[in-house]
This record gives sequence, structure tokens and C-alpha cells, in this order.
Amino acid sequence: RKHRPAKPLAVMLPSAAGLPADAAALMGSPAAPIVLIAKAQVSGLCDEIAPGLAEVGVMLPSNPLQHLLLQALARPIVMTSGNLSGRPPALSNAQALNDLADIADGFLLHNRDILQRMDDSLVRSSGEMLRRARGYVPDALPLPPGLRDIPPLLALGADMKNTFCLARGSEALLSQHFGDLGEEGVEQQWRSTLQLMQSIYAFVPQRVVVDAHPGYRSTQWAASLSLPVETVLHHHAHA
Repeated sequence: RKHRPAKPLAVMLPSAAGLPADAAALMGSPAAPIVLIAKAQVSGLCDEIAPGLAEVGVMLPSNPLQHLLLQALARPIVMTSGNLSGRPPALSNAQALNDLADIADGFLLHNRDILQRMDDSLVRSSGEMLRRARGYVPDALPLPPGLRDIPPLLALGADMKNTFCLARGSEALLSQHFGDLGEEGVEQQWRSTLQLMQSIYAFVPQRVVVDAHPGYRSTQWAASLSLPVETVLHHHAHA
């Protein structure tokens, strides 16, 4: 229904019983991420959950409603975000009812709208971070000694699978994963989150770093900030 037949889906388990200790510890931590484990370690999954893959993302209930659902069902269930493919999740009940009418068979609504979208974080059982989001953002990351005491710097990232970074002193503040800025609604979310994080941390950048691709939205937007701009080649940034 979400038109993503080749993409894996996360699975919520009633408990971490029988799973490796390292995976269970991560799943039960305050961050409560999705943890990648071998498919063979979870029984009763159909092949379409993670087609062609040897691993599956699993998570535990993290709020009372989820606990009640899993207690009643007593089996793994697919948990996916409330959005159309490629778009950010719906913020309000009205948007969810409109966007997801052809996807969901039913809606359980709340009178409290979402103010800040945040995907689930995705990690390997080893602790390797694959998608930094809920539970890990906006925690600061320490910079290595050679990069400490830098002036406030804003790195805007590329247009695809975007994150941005606020760096100053001896720490870096990474945003959550946004996806592709060209998709409907994503750039608006990106801009509002950037504004929010700068406000929370009283962050005033002195320099902006962007991808060298002149056609990227993030690169074009940087030109409007009236700040010195540095460009970084895309593959160099990955390295």
C-alpha cells in the first residue's frame, strides 16, 4: 500500500527474549532504537518483511499503547511511519486522515499534534549507527583533538539522505535524518528543524560548509545566508 515493495520494514517484538544480549540491551535502552539482527533470530516472519536481505530491523514497545497492543497480539507486528512514500510523516490528525486514507484501514487519533518529526534510530547490534534520530538527537558528539576550538560552523549536507551539523568548540551537533530535500515537505521540515536547533543552542554560525554540487537545494540556500561559504566534494565528505 505504501508502494515500497523492495524496501525492508521494521518489526516490533513483544519482548527481546531469545535475542543476543547486545541487541536486547540496545533495544531496551532509553534511546529504544531499531536494531538490525539476523532474520534467522526472529521466528514467524514472512519474506516480504525484508526482501532479499539477511537482516531485519527489530524494536521493542516504547509507549503504553504499544505495550498494550503487543500484549494482546503476542506476536511480532510491522511498524511503519505514517507517511506517503518519500514524504515526511504527517504532523496533524487532519493531514494523516487525508494522506493515509488509502493506506490505513483504521485510525487511532490523539488531540495532541506532533511538533517535531523524528524517525526511529537504526543501529547494528555492535552499536554501529546507521541512522541517527530519535533517542540520539540532538546529543552532542565530541570532536577529535585536531578539530577542537573551531569557530561556529554550519554544515548543510547534500540533498539526498540529508543531515546537517552544527559544530563549535569541541563538539558537533548532528540533526536527525531527513531523507531527500527534493521530496514534498522535506525541505520545509529541514529548514524549521535547523532554525529550532540554532535557537535551542544559541548557535550563530560564522561559516557555512556545503556540497560542491551547484544544483543542490542546500547549496543554493547557503548563498542566501550572507556568510562565508566553503564547498566540499561529495565523495570526499563520505571519506
